[in-house]
Amino acid sequence: MTIDSNSNSNKGSLIEASHGYITNVTVKNTLAEGFKIRKNSRYWLIQDSTSAYTGQSGKYGEGFYVGDADQNWKTAPYADQSGYITFLHCSAVQTKNDGFDFKEGSQYIKVIGSTVDFQNTVPESTLGNNGMFMRANHVQVIQTSVKNNAGTGQAFRANKMTASDGNSYGGDLQLKGVTATSMSGSMIYTSYTSNVLYSDYTMTGVAGGLYASGSRTVASGDPSAFSEMTWNGEGGDVYSSAVNLAP
Repeated sequence: MTIDSNSNSNKGSLIEASHGYITNVTVKNTLAEGFKIRKNSRYWLIQDSTSAYTGQSGKYGEGFYVGDADQNWKTAPYADQSGYITFLHCSAVQTKNDGFDFKEGSQYIKVIGSTVDFQNTVPESTLGNNGMFMRANHVQVIQTSVKNNAGTGQAFRANKMTASDGNSYGGDLQLKGVTATSMSGSMIYTSYTSNVLYSDYTMTGVAGGLYASGSRTVASGDPSAFSEMTWNGEGGDVYSSAVNLAP
């Protein structure tokens, strides 16, 4: 199925429920996000789906978005703890903002065999032009590539923060077999204290180098020691060993 907003709606797919599966859906030309999962929604598998040309309003054009920003938390227990979500073989194409955005409070997210391709455009802002932007806990990015970003953002950006509920969010990021290609910015910026970059990463034509200014360094991991997160419910199976198989 293709959802073509033609710049008439904010979001293409808005999920506010738990336990579901989306496959072979393309969302394009939205005013804001392509796929948004929020309000403590959990246990989803998003597979073989594409978010393209989002953010036609000029901002808020993330491709795949999980959770909600702190300022939008309304009632107790406040934090939007959406999570237990797998993105498998998904693509974010020329999104106006970050390709993937995982907000504070979100948790247990896997991105496997996916691609962010800015197609040599400059995304919306110096804060919103990353391949992936994360304030989540427990994120694995596996055999995923970010490429052709003519802006200043990073391929993978992780920002730890203390939210209005007094809790600190952002930690436990693992990058396994990731690729950054043709970028004006850097491959990684992180303020998390727990990060692993497995040694099977590749980086080509990344002008800013491996780390952006101010980033922490990360621990190096042996690919043979990697273990994919699992959980009971949609999206919780092991996919990384079969990521190169045809859908």
